[in-house]
Amino acid sequence: MAKIKNSNNVVTLISELDVDTYKKVAKFAPEALKLVNPETKEVEFGMSYTKENCGNISDYGVSFDTKTRGQKLAVALGRTGLVDMSVEDVKTKLAEENYKVLINLGKVETQVTAALADVDATVAIVEDSITVEAGEEN
Repeated sequence: MAKIKNSNNVVTLISELDVDTYKKVAKFAPEALKLVNPETKEVEFGMSYTKENCGNISDYGVSFDTKTRGQKLAVALGRTGLVDMSVEDVKTKLAEENYKVLINLGKVETQVTAALADVDATVAIVEDSITVEAGEEN
């Protein structure tokens, strides 16, 4: 599940997904990046990875715009203004403000993980069906 980190009064949302996983699923199974209401067929939440300094977070989705040293997707949510609060109060406030995003993003991450297994299996089948023989021109 995604995590929120508050460090030096800057809040950052960090996905459990790395950039390569996101890109592979976005290419081969983009539907896994969205939560769709089964009754209305409307997209209720989604995630994306965009160019730097264009990230965004809302009740409808997360647009990641950077990555951690470990290549995990991340987006800075800005300064908290919670300097004078206790650690527990800051944690409570961040949970209250971001619970819906964290829950929905967790659901999308679960879908992505499942889709990745299917994508990897399909890619393996396709690659196994291709034979390249070395010749004079190869």
